[in-house]
Amino acid sequence: MIFGTPIPEYYAPMDVTGPAAAESMSVLIQVLDAVYRDGKLELGELTPALGEMLRPWNEVLEYAGPPGVICLALACWAQIHGLVSLELFGHLSIDPEPGAVEPFFEFEIQAMLARMGLT
Repeated sequence: MIFGTPIPEYYAPMDVTGPAAAESMSVLIQVLDAVYRDGKLELGELTPALGEMLRPWNEVLEYAGPPGVICLALACWAQIHGLVSLELFGHLSIDPEPGAVEPFFEFEIQAMLARMGLT
């Protein structure tokens, strides 16, 4: 409901879906921020253009921490959202058995954690 239109010809108003999406993103940012503040999260160097792109997110999400945390949150969110969407529409596995894609999800989660230096 946050990102799609599961009801044909119904478009949920942004003032309803926007806060729900921001709340979900805020939870992820809070978790990543806590790990960053504990010194366990590796933030890569951001290009000036990427820093500029991320700056409005700091304001919208009322986050005063480094933009690298938001960058990782957006990357994780995009990856998770993409994986779930692919699974929901049957594009990850030829095997119709429940749980057939679990090894792939585990692989991708480990890759996500490694990207952040958390493995």
